[in-house]
Amino acid sequence: MKTRIISKFVCAIGVGLLFSTLVQGSEEKPYSFMVVADTAYKVPHDYVVYDELINKINAEAPAFTIHLGDVFSGQTNCGSPNIERVKHDFGKYGHPVIYTPGDNEWADCHGLEAGGFDPIERLANLRRLFFAEGRTLGQGQLTVERQKNAGMIENALWSKGGVLFATVHIVGSNNGLTKEGPEEGASEFTLRNQANVRWIKQAFKQATDQNVKAIVLAYHANMFAEPDDVDGFAEVRTLIGQLGEVFKKPVLLVHGDHHQFIIDRPYLPRVQIGPGGNITRLQTYGWPDAKAVKISVDTSTESVFSFQPIFVGTGFY
Repeated sequence: MKTRIISKFVCAIGVGLLFSTLVQGSEEKPYSFMVVADTAYKVPHDYVVYDELINKINAEAPAFTIHLGDVFSGQTNCGSPNIERVKHDFGKYGHPVIYTPGDNEWADCHGLEAGGFDPIERLANLRRLFFAEGRTLGQGQLTVERQKNAGMIENALWSKGGVLFATVHIVGSNNGLTKEGPEEGASEFTLRNQANVRWIKQAFKQATDQNVKAIVLAYHANMFAEPDDVDGFAEVRTLIGQLGEVFKKPVLLVHGDHHQFIIDRPYLPRVQIGPGGNITRLQTYGWPDAKAVKISVDTSTESVFSFQPIFVGTGFY
């Protein structure tokens, strides 16, 4: 009888140790990722400094980098040689790169200096060149879900270490919406905006269902700037505020577009703590700054995210 009792006791200890090991092994370990935007505007002059920035990013060994769009200036020719050079440069990152387009790559390509291209054709070209294979860019692979059913294969969603990430195709130049644009442009905006709304809702739903500690939404545009007469950001901006308030946990918005480093809480009322206090916005650097931002993730902390500028030399192109 004593032998059986001792055996059961030893067995119980073994099971307890095994359970403890599994729990410890499943802990969410801190990690970092990078965001960069509005890079190498003056080509080919800026390529040397951009290469140095990529090397610096690689030296930090992030889990991945998110490029938030505007891979060249609005005065750069949008033709194949320049856009293919961008894909070549993405290949220099020593880790996965997730790219969400900016307006300079397609919406603003109708300008004479940009080559006088049809923006809708340039958008289709971007999707073929960067997203058709469904793979992330850079070196190594990150498993992501794509919004294929809406034709928005550029929108990606993935999770890492207790945080859910989603890229959303929201661009500068008023999200591609103009008062007097061609009919196909208005149609493109409507379809893309509707798809973005569904994608944002899906991201928050998955974040809730998976009980993650935080959510990151990455896109190009500064949708908190003074709106145009026709506000192309109104619906998505309002939706993010509403869903973020319900989510309650930390929400981080990362974008480029206006080239100034800003960290704030854009939904927070100015005179009191209230709805939106859990939503932080990071606007990253852009040309002439040759800088990235390293975002450290530690879900054991209340704020989850912390930020550090990354650059070489003077940090300018």
